[in-house]
Amino acid sequence: MTQDELIAKARAHMKPFDRRDAFGVSSEVFAEARVREAALVVLGSQKRDDYIDVYLDRLTGEFITATYHPGLGRRE
Repeated sequence: MTQDELIAKARAHMKPFDRRDAFGVSSEVFAEARVREAALVVLGSQKRDDYIDVYLDRLTGEFITATYHPGLGRRE
C-alpha cells in the first residue's frame, strides 16, 4: 500500500471511535499525517498469561509505544 492509502485506511479505522466520542475530539481535526514503518515485538513467557507488545521504528529501532496485556489468570 502507498503511504496515502495507509493514511486513508487509518482514518477509516478511526471513524467508529469518532462516533463513540472516545477521544473527546473528532479525528478529522488531525489534518497532518505521516507514516512510519514499524516492527512489532511481542514479549511473553510460557510461564505467564500476560505479554507486552513493543512497537519500534523498523529502520532505526527507535521506541514508538508499548502495550501491556494482562492475562486472564491461570486456571490449573
